Amino acid sequence: KSFADKSRLDFEPGITCVVGPNGCGKSNVIDSVRWAIGEMSWKSLRSASMVDIIFNGTAKRAPLNMAQVSMVFDNASRQLPLDFNEITVTRKIFRSGESEYYLNKVQCRLRDIRDLFLDTGIGGEGYAIIDQGGVESVLSASAEQRREMFEEVAGVSKYKAKREECIKRLERVDLDLARLADTVALIAEQIKKLDSEAKKARLYQKYREELKESEIAISVCSIKESDGLIAKHSGELAPVVKKLEDLEARISAQEGAAAALDLNLTHKQKEAAEFNEKISASKYQVGLLEGAIKNCDNLTNELTTQVATSGAEAQRGQSRLQELAPALAQLKEQLAAVSAELTPLQANYNEQTAQAQKLENDLRAAESQLQRSSGELMSLVQKQMEAENRISLEESSMQRENEDLIAAEKTSQAQQAGLAGIQKSLQEISARVQAKQTEANQAREAITSGEENVRKLQGVRSSLNEKLSSVKSARAALSAKLEIIQTQGKNDPYWVGAKTVAESGLAGVKGTLRKALKYPAALSVAVEEAFGKYLDAVLCADAQTVEQALSLLKQHGKARAKFIVLNQVPATSEKPAENALKNQLKYQPGLENLINFIIGGYSYQDGAVKGEFFIGGGAEGVRAPEAYWGEEETVRGEMAAKAAEEDAVSKDIIANYEALSKAEENLKNLRTKSQEAVLSLNSVQNERANKERELR
Repeated sequence: KSFADKSRLDFEPGITCVVGPNGCGKSNVIDSVRWAIGEMSWKSLRSASMVDIIFNGTAKRAPLNMAQVSMVFDNASRQLPLDFNEITVTRKIFRSGESEYYLNKVQCRLRDIRDLFLDTGIGGEGYAIIDQGGVESVLSASAEQRREMFEEVAGVSKYKAKREECIKRLERVDLDLARLADTVALIAEQIKKLDSEAKKARLYQKYREELKESEIAISVCSIKESDGLIAKHSGELAPVVKKLEDLEARISAQEGAAAALDLNLTHKQKEAAEFNEKISASKYQVGLLEGAIKNCDNLTNELTTQVATSGAEAQRGQSRLQELAPALAQLKEQLAAVSAELTPLQANYNEQTAQAQKLENDLRAAESQLQRSSGELMSLVQKQMEAENRISLEESSMQRENEDLIAAEKTSQAQQAGLAGIQKSLQEISARVQAKQTEANQAREAITSGEENVRKLQGVRSSLNEKLSSVKSARAALSAKLEIIQTQGKNDPYWVGAKTVAESGLAGVKGTLRKALKYPAALSVAVEEAFGKYLDAVLCADAQTVEQALSLLKQHGKARAKFIVLNQVPATSEKPAENALKNQLKYQPGLENLINFIIGGYSYQDGAVKGEFFIGGGAEGVRAPEAYWGEEETVRGEMAAKAAEEDAVSKDIIANYEALSKAEENLKNLRTKSQEAVLSLNSVQNERANKERELR
């Protein structure tokens, strides 16, 4: 609400209330406490909605996107049921409305937080948190309200909450039982329907057997009728076949005569074509001669005309006429010869044409006769095919009926012969039933063993999950402890300075003396008492390295450090002491002179550190005043060990998950095999029952 920056409030023992002027934020502090431990009513938090508890901003500050409250409880007395000295409860809410809950930085459920604070009185409705004006409401509370408060104090409310949860579970179980009853009723109705359908199926089987017997009787009658029809059609077919053979012979003869006529016609047509060619050639020559004669006549006429018109030209024309007279006579002789040759050729052509015309007429008559014969043949062939088809159909019908009759006879024989073997089959089936029963029993035993294995693996998984949760919680606690150590150290300028120099990477810096020493945890206080100011000093090889480190710290600002210049430590002879403290420490050989210089004469016995003039001792097991100097590395080591343990447990969980998956898959397969065995057993038992019914 009004807290825009991260604020820390420490509630030490003895603080019982928060007071202050109006508007200073008292109610917001109490609301934050109630909200962190599980308050879900936004009205109780004096808001219009749960998101309103997020800082909405001001004229100078931007609004925030989330609100967070973390409460750290001192659990050294183990009043809360968790094995931690400190328990951190954190709740976050975002503007989207999503909420997150954490216990020791481990995400959890709201229910886990509420269960944690049951019977403590500091729950959302607890009596330990009283608002302003709440005392008056307590004093004026009714008997029922006081009873609830007493129950909260006495620890009864926890069991009432569990009782309400159990009642809700019982109600859910009642609902499940009601649904199961409905399912059983539905299955009963289905069973009745299936019984009716089974009766109908048995009636259908009975009627089917009767129908089969009737069909066999009908087939026998049909076969007898078909035999009579075949005999009748066979008698009708004989004269048709004979007539068909005669027609085929006549057609063959006519086809031969037609082929001869066709061949003769082809020969005559070839000769006529040759005569036509000769006649055409002769006509062409006659045409040429007639043209020449006509030209000569024309020329003679012209010459005669010219002679008549011109005396001078007459002489030339006469000479020309005399010159052309022999040629004209020769042409006339040739024309006479060609005409003589053309006459017999024309007569022969006319004779060949008449013969060809006669052959064509004979061929047309033969083709007409052939077509008529072919029509008669096609008609007879069609009748033959129809008769053969009827015969084939009758034969097929008779064959099917014969086959049905034979099958029926074989079935009857097989049924009669099978009665003798049913008893033997029944014995074999009984043996199979026994074998299947044994197989089913073995499957049940395997399932029982598999279920036991799965339960064991599930138990191991639960143990591993609990162990993993414990390791994570311990790691979270160590992380919180490390954060506290670092927070304390950051407030110590010497801690900051020593850490800055040690991690700077300067050549010659050897780290702090504390880190160079190895000793049991029981010696922590003794070592701090003996080494004193030297324990957290930074080891440097020389003074130049120290100057560089000092410059670095000045640049850093708020940091200081103590240094030991190793090459300037005075040489010191060893001062052997009884029960020497240095003998219980482990360190590098190069630090021998420094160790002798600081604690060479110190001894440690009965929890006390003794020097020449210095003695430190008292109660054992106490914590060092500035333990965070040495605890950081210890905590980091413990965190690394817990991380390794977490990895190991995670691997064990993965291995357990794989083994459990295999076991569940194996169990599933066993159940499937068991179901198959039961189904097979039921099938064999049904088969045996059928055989027994057949015997009856």
